[in-house]
Amino acid sequence: MLSRKKLLDATAAEWDLPMANALVNSAGASLAVTLFLYLWRTLYPATDWAVVALAPLAALLFMGSLWTSAAVYRASMKAAVRGNSPLTWLMTGRVRAFFGATIFTLIAVPLLAWHAISSTYPEFLLVAFLCFIASMLFAGIEHKLLDHLTPPFARVTALSLAMLIAALFFVPVLAWADWNFTPQPSAIRSAGLGEALELGFRELPARRGWMAELLAPFYALEYGKLWVVVQPRSPKWFSFWYSIDAALISFVAGRASAVLMSIVQPMRGEFDEPKPKF
Repeated sequence: MLSRKKLLDATAAEWDLPMANALVNSAGASLAVTLFLYLWRTLYPATDWAVVALAPLAALLFMGSLWTSAAVYRASMKAAVRGNSPLTWLMTGRVRAFFGATIFTLIAVPLLAWHAISSTYPEFLLVAFLCFIASMLFAGIEHKLLDHLTPPFARVTALSLAMLIAALFFVPVLAWADWNFTPQPSAIRSAGLGEALELGFRELPARRGWMAELLAPFYALEYGKLWVVVQPRSPKWFSFWYSIDAALISFVAGRASAVLMSIVQPMRGEFDEPKPKF
């Protein structure tokens, strides 16, 4: 019979290994997001081909979202649809998973790309740290939920909880960083709305190009919001709204890093759950 000390040592060893794996995987997932965005941020001023740096990130986010959603839909359909039903092949949830992953990717990648080129280095590093925390939260929450839920439902619930917890913590931090570290042109205080939008367009690279045209609405929206905030008659709380709105990127970054973590993080029972086939 094992002594109490040996039992505690064995339990600690079993806990340390998953924690070590989670740390390594979290570092890898957050580094992947940060590296792709940094390459895009660095190369964009020189060439529109910088968008190639975002392609691997888009592919990973799409596949991670697709696999997670498809597994949940498949598990739900197995419980709802009889195995001998001729409608089984129509109700696998593949279409819903595909469109859900597509919509998330089309929202997440442009917003992350915009934030990467418009943020200061302190803000960029804060988002990188957010990605690491969200990845760790995903691993820890999923590990606990697997004691209560089947793997597909534990994974999709962990994705949402990790995103929410990380975002709730980082929204005020990023809002403060945005208001205190992002330089704002003094000319906007005396400018009209049209002139404010023109100030935003001046932030685009002088070379312009098709990528600049796609990003122009983001600059227009950013400077339009800033113009409203700095108006003498604007309520004081408008400045808070401006920073919070800018910090909402934390929800997207948190979800993206958790999705990448779901690709690299093994879980109990995973090998009993076949990968979705498309």
